Amino acid sequence: MKTYSIAFPGQGSQYIGMGKNLYDHNQIAKDVFEEACDILHYDLSKHCFEGDIDELSKMELVQPAILTTGVAAFRVFIQDADIRPSILLGHSLGEITALVCAGVIDFSNALQLVFVRERLMGDKSIEKGIMMAIMGMDVKDLDHICKSISKEHHTVEVSNINSADQIIISGHKEAVEEVVKSVDKLGGRSITINTGNPFHCSMMNPIKERLRRELLKYQYHDFNYPVLSNLDACLYQGKEEVVDRLSEQIVSPVCWKASIDYLVENNITTLIELSPQSVLRNLLMTDDSGIEVYSYDDKFDFDHIKQIKYRLTNDLNRKKANKVEFIEKCVASVVSTRSHRKDERIILIYQKMKDIALQLERDMVEPSFEEMKWVLDSLIEILHLKGVSERECKDRITYILYKTGFFQLFSDYIPENIKGVS
Repeated sequence: MKTYSIAFPGQGSQYIGMGKNLYDHNQIAKDVFEEACDILHYDLSKHCFEGDIDELSKMELVQPAILTTGVAAFRVFIQDADIRPSILLGHSLGEITALVCAGVIDFSNALQLVFVRERLMGDKSIEKGIMMAIMGMDVKDLDHICKSISKEHHTVEVSNINSADQIIISGHKEAVEEVVKSVDKLGGRSITINTGNPFHCSMMNPIKERLRRELLKYQYHDFNYPVLSNLDACLYQGKEEVVDRLSEQIVSPVCWKASIDYLVENNITTLIELSPQSVLRNLLMTDDSGIEVYSYDDKFDFDHIKQIKYRLTNDLNRKKANKVEFIEKCVASVVSTRSHRKDERIILIYQKMKDIALQLERDMVEPSFEEMKWVLDSLIEILHLKGVSERECKDRITYILYKTGFFQLFSDYIPENIKGVS
């Protein structure tokens, strides 16, 4: 697997303690939180790590907190994964996190942006409404019900298409409840979402232009990674689209299922959800999308993610010392392995291996891939000539590759290319 995507959650993923493990064990994450505290002029870390969940969920705190945690997680994750993610994407607020991590929006600007964004989303100019999760309904049927019920000051619309089984509707309380009655009759299910306002629908129109004016204040940069837009599940074509897409996003449905379909259609079948929480992973686990999905915030997924990161690491970028150790361990393995046969070729091959090791030490140069491969091939040949069993041969090669960190680079050697004597 050499292609993967990274996803960022939106509002509702917050919890007390989010980001603390990253902060405690990674200087790069600590730097992100400290930068956020300096820009926001309050102790965001304290609210995230040890505050009260009701306090953290307040409009003026929650979006900067989720953004900061996501950026910190990305910077920790990406620092030693040499293979670039094919696509970044985020759910609602998470799309702004994705744009920061793609290098399009400066982190400092994004903090100010989301602070204004959440203040606008709670503005008194927006008519009061609610959001409801609907399960067990086809999106076309649900959209038809919403349109048949909606009228002036009695609005209800599809606002998030999260999966085949979960669709969110937003609107005036009475209109939403009317849809729920129809859904109940058709065998569907519903759960109220406590957001305070009806996001991602036309009822947010009073703040759309004000958000656009805020977006126009900032400078945007070229993309370091492709980013998928919530608006239509299409890739951004350039930084010029940011203002239009993010201002339109707030009044439009989140096309999350279509975004996942886009990944599958483009053969990107591994998705890693970065902190906080595992909301997006859990959505995908209920959907037969074919996506292999892991959450960076789930301790049970973390070992899998470590393996994925290892597979995504280009072994040739490892330090010179690792490569020298690799050569030395191959040479040492020849000496430490008992010979069951006598063959003059063993001494000749071993001498060439020693010559390479000595030459590298004398010249203080880094071993090339070709030299590393030749030494490994020579070790395997010597083990074969010594009459070493296939099991011992595999064990010795596996030990060297794992110990020096070059298992992925030479993964073809285990087990197919190692043929000793049974």
